[in-house]
Amino acid sequence: MLSIRASLTSWFVGLTFVLLVTFSSLLYISVSGMLMAAVDGILRTRAQAVAAFCDWEEGQAGVEFEIPRDNAAGLVGLAPGRAFEIFTLPELKLLYRSGETAGLPERPDFTNVDNGARARFDTLAGSPPRRIITASYHHDALPAADREPARRAFDVGIRVADSLAPYEEQRSRVAWAIVILTALSTLVVVAFGLFISKRFVKPLRELGAAAAAIRDSGNTTIPRRGNRDEVDVLAAALESSFAALQESLSQQKRFTANAAHELRNPISVIRSAAEVALRNPRTEDQYREFFTDVVETADRMGSVVEALLLLARIDAGAADRAFAPVELLQLSRDCINSQKTGRERLRVEGGEPASVNGDARLLAILINNLISNALRYSNKSEPIVVSVARGADGTVILSVRDRGPGVPPAESERVFERFHRLESTDSTATGAGLGLAIVREIARAHGAVCNLESSGEGTLVSVVFGRV
Repeated sequence: MLSIRASLTSWFVGLTFVLLVTFSSLLYISVSGMLMAAVDGILRTRAQAVAAFCDWEEGQAGVEFEIPRDNAAGLVGLAPGRAFEIFTLPELKLLYRSGETAGLPERPDFTNVDNGARARFDTLAGSPPRRIITASYHHDALPAADREPARRAFDVGIRVADSLAPYEEQRSRVAWAIVILTALSTLVVVAFGLFISKRFVKPLRELGAAAAAIRDSGNTTIPRRGNRDEVDVLAAALESSFAALQESLSQQKRFTANAAHELRNPISVIRSAAEVALRNPRTEDQYREFFTDVVETADRMGSVVEALLLLARIDAGAADRAFAPVELLQLSRDCINSQKTGRERLRVEGGEPASVNGDARLLAILINNLISNALRYSNKSEPIVVSVARGADGTVILSVRDRGPGVPPAESERVFERFHRLESTDSTATGAGLGLAIVREIARAHGAVCNLESSGEGTLVSVVFGRV
């Protein structure tokens, strides 16, 4: 595989070379056509000039060709490859022949070349080749005037051939000039392509070096060029991705450590209890107490594992595939009715039904976690209110209010972190610190926002859903 610089240079040079070759070919063809058109024009002019010296001879009752001596050298002179033939039409009687007529067609064909308007041009093979024009000219009858006798109308056919050596020489010069210019242009293009590719790849190499430095140092800052070009946009995207990845890795490390800690404690409890029970024989009641502790500890471990699995599913994006309209007010009543303890402290407030798009099972977990958290961190004698209302902007707000001691301001954000726990008023309450973390992740999966307001009179946790 070619590098980016090599690929860029190859494409640039290749396409430019194709354009140069195409332009050079078209230029060569165009110049060759112009040179050949000039040759044909000279031949036509000579044929017309020769035809002008043809006249009707009354005494001989035929056409004659007479050319002044001073015009003969330039017009019908014996230049290499040049030849002239003059015939009367339609008899095809030869009036004049001059030059190298060998190689000309034996029987001239003057059809469809009438009166010089249409002449036929042919190229005769040879070394060098020759160009030949075949044309016919009509002379109208003229009456006698000023000592000039009358002239009858007549037609003559003329063939003029000339060497293409000068044409070939000029075309060769043009070809060599085009080849030299194309070669020089190609060298310039290659040098320019290497320069451009180096300038293009240099920022990418600097970006790669900065990314490698991030891997070694852990610093997620990538230097910018400062001109807001595509490289700066890429650097910003990479920096954002590296920062998110770094945060994700840090969160994963904390999550793994906390999860190991939360699971290690119950396992230690079960192991210690089992070791104590095995040291000496126990009564049935003692064994029952022991197994009761084991079951409670196992239930706690099961809750932690289920919470971890749920968070893993939400993090993997697997929790947003079964969304449908869910009526939150009725769902809140169902969650309250399913509570095993503290149901008498719970009540629902809400004026009218409010639906959101979501997963009913996940939303039930969200409500249950909010209720469990309120029961755990509030006074047992105080009521807990679950309310569902519509905001003025069309949003749906689900909130749970308790009358507990409240959350310290420094802890208002940390309570949503995984495995972060506050001191509970209930000494028998246990928790892994995952309840509000699960609430926030389920809310995010539904495009909702969690808010917490706390004071000495209690805590209000609200989840604001967007418009349905």
